[in-house]
Amino acid sequence: MSYCKDNNKKLAIYGASGQSNIFLSYNIFIKELGENFILVDDSDLKIGKYTPVHNIHIKPSSYLYDYNPDFTLILAFNFTNEILNKHKGLKTIWKIPLPLRTL
Repeated sequence: MSYCKDNNKKLAIYGASGQSNIFLSYNIFIKELGENFILVDDSDLKIGKYTPVHNIHIKPSSYLYDYNPDFTLILAFNFTNEILNKHKGLKTIWKIPLPLRTL
C-alpha cells in the first residue's frame, strides 16, 4: 500500500467483508492513501454503503473497469477464484494477503 502512495499508483480493494474491515482497521497505510484507492464488492447489500471506522464508500465491482487500478488487493480471499474468473479482462496486478502473493 505504501508503494502505491509513494509512486502515485491506483489501488482497488476487493471485498467489504468483516475480515476486510478488520484488515483495513489495522492497516496504518489506509489513511495515507487518501483518495488514491477504491473499495468494491459484489453484494447488493453492501454496494452504496460505507465501511465502519474509515467510512469508505463501497462501489460495485464493475467500477473497476472505469477506475483502472494498477493493483487490486483481494481481501475476500476465500472467493479469489470466482473474482479472478469474473474479471479476466481487467488489466491490474492482483494481490492476495496472508501470505501476500502476486497472481
